[in-house]
Amino acid sequence: MKTLTALEEKLVLSSIPQDDCLDFGSSRRVYHCPDEVVNALGLDPSINYVIKLGCGQGGFNQNSREVEVWLDYEGCDFLAPIYAAGRFVIIMEEVEVCNYLDFAETIDFNDNSRERAENWVDYEYDMTSEDDDYDSYVDDYEKAAHAIRQLADINGNTSDNGQLGRTKNGTYVAYDYGFVVGVGCDSQCSNCLVENMYDADCFDYYINELKTILDEIANNEKNLNELEKYMISLESTITSGDWMEITPAEQLQVNSFQG
Repeated sequence: MKTLTALEEKLVLSSIPQDDCLDFGSSRRVYHCPDEVVNALGLDPSINYVIKLGCGQGGFNQNSREVEVWLDYEGCDFLAPIYAAGRFVIIMEEVEVCNYLDFAETIDFNDNSRERAENWVDYEYDMTSEDDDYDSYVDDYEKAAHAIRQLADINGNTSDNGQLGRTKNGTYVAYDYGFVVGVGCDSQCSNCLVENMYDADCFDYYINELKTILDEIANNEKNLNELEKYMISLESTITSGDWMEITPAEQLQVNSFQG
């Protein structure tokens, strides 16, 4: 995994197409990764990538957790690979999103994966072994069960474990594994900020603030240990609407926030 420099991360932030959001969660928004970023970072052009933008405190924590998990299990067959990461963005392989949330809730970690898959296909699709596509369906669910079980070993049994996707080679992987274990829902989610990012002006303000932080990090003007505190302040400024009324002088004060 490539660790982005402040300059590289600013390039990624500047390239994010605000109007091309593929998906969003409680605290992050997902965008196509433009070819210019792939080329600039020296990534494999044969792979399709997405950019995960952390929004506020929740997004910062979830991105950090996802990178931590990837570094612990890098090379495994049940996680979507992270190819590059900075303070606020992750660049991950794009997958074909599949919904296994309901199936994940039925997983008994003591039973046989193949048998569990057969039972689900029998029930959900009213199919039998006599049907032409039966084995193909069962194979898919057996692979999904493998990924769900592996992820549960990391984060425990959560509904997020059913958020799986298919890679180009047909492997089932978790694409959202930034679940913050042991943290209350209110402090790990930044839903309001994620929703505000639909507004182009708000999006631009947020991106510019992140780039300012990166400049301050590069110039040793900001301590990395203060980032989460700054994200809390920035999130509050945006969700309260105060960012729309900030004067240039006040903007300088926000940009030099010291805690």
